[in-house]
Amino acid sequence: SLTLADLSLANGDKVTASELVKHVLADIKNNNGIKQRADEITGRIGS
Repeated sequence: SLTLADLSLANGDKVTASELVKHVLADIKNNNGIKQRADEITGRIGS
């Protein structure tokens, strides 16, 4: 879930956070709110 991705990222685990975001995006195709949140996390992973 995106909450787990957030927690993983907060703990410095970018790999797990990235995998969780990819998994959510693969499962959710038509929910713009979730896509936006996933994009925000992905942006923070790259920082």
